Amino acid sequence: MGKNILSLALSTFLLAGFAHAEDTSSTLAITGSVTANASKDCGININQNTFMISESMKDVIDQGTETFNGTGQALNFYFTGGEECITMATNGRLAYRLTGTADNADGTALANMDVSQTRAKGLGIGLYDKDHNIFPINKELMIASPIRVEAINFAIVKLTGQEAVPGTLHAAMTINIERL
Repeated sequence: MGKNILSLALSTFLLAGFAHAEDTSSTLAITGSVTANASKDCGININQNTFMISESMKDVIDQGTETFNGTGQALNFYFTGGEECITMATNGRLAYRLTGTADNADGTALANMDVSQTRAKGLGIGLYDKDHNIFPINKELMIASPIRVEAINFAIVKLTGQEAVPGTLHAAMTINIERL
């Protein structure tokens, strides 16, 4: 009888412990490929994987501003690969597209994916080319260059028709390679 009560008490304690445990989620990104011929591999080298952008609200530009002053962060990248990849890029048969969750205003900026209580509202991350012109997201294919370093500039933008409230921003973007 004593063993049954101890067993029941121990089982109850373990169940209570599991019921009060907090979930902590994590994301693991795994990428890779298997190819029969390495000369056909194409890739992208980037100068960094994450950025920290900090702007004063007085310096934040309106969404759709054609040119910005360049105070944001820049991502530099270039294409790598075997002989066939370089030939495709040289012949204009290799392109890239920027993809990510677009904002809910004009759809031209990366949406703020932060869900915390301190998240910014009415703000997104604008993408600009090396000449500081709006860089299309989820739309146009950009022809890759085998010899040129590409650049994407990031700036915090006020979303069209929304009240901008300062806070934290989180966004993600993927550079997809496409063969033409």
